[in-house]
Amino acid sequence: MILGKSKGKPKKDFAPKEDFAPKGDFAPRRDFPPREMVKGSWKCSDCGTEITELPFEPAPDRPIYCRECWQKRRVERPRRFER
Repeated sequence: MILGKSKGKPKKDFAPKEDFAPKGDFAPRRDFPPREMVKGSWKCSDCGTEITELPFEPAPDRPIYCRECWQKRRVERPRRFER
């Protein structure tokens, strides 16, 4: 028995090449469709800016923030890889 030889079996390709970003970039490419936006009339809970579209149906008992206030309030997550 010879170790290390493939027994004539083709190598399995576990993921199609087009699903991944170019070599050197570790994040897979994901082509998600655009989110459906909910139209309405709301005010930002922090600054009072008028909000006309949201990517979700807001709950009446939860605060709603504009993009700028959401970015300020969002917890900074550590990055996995430095670029």
